[in-house]
Amino acid sequence: MVAVLVILLILVGLPLLAWWLGSRRAWSRIDASGRDAMQVEREWMTRHRLDHVEVAEVGRAVSWGRALTDERLRAAAVERARMLQDAMRSWQEDRPRWAAVMRWLALAWLLVLVSALVFAVSFGDWPPGLFFALVAAASSWVSEWVRRRNLRRAIELNGG
Repeated sequence: MVAVLVILLILVGLPLLAWWLGSRRAWSRIDASGRDAMQVEREWMTRHRLDHVEVAEVGRAVSWGRALTDERLRAAAVERARMLQDAMRSWQEDRPRWAAVMRWLALAWLLVLVSALVFAVSFGDWPPGLFFALVAAASSWVSEWVRRRNLRRAIELNGG
């Protein structure tokens, strides 16, 4: 009887869960101003007269924080970096409670990791997953810092 209920739950519950998750606003490509992200992308490409190769070049320059030589591409890079900064800022402003919860969870995780590190050093017994947890924590914080820094550098180097 339990097996039948579990199978029914899987057969009915998973499609309902997929339907519910698929209809969530978080999955849509609508930005904070209510416009489709692909439409904004096409307008940006048209405004700067970019082809797909140049879009990739601008994207690399923005994500790595590098300067471009062509004035048209430089202007596109500055606008693209500002668009990405605005998107990051609007995400945090639209979800202040979620951002606060994530900051508190990150702080709690950091405290747990530091206390585990202190215990590992003081007792001389290194838990098996501690190294990977420390690497994951450091890489997530460093990658976010590098991303923000590269956006700022792309704006500064390309004349913003």
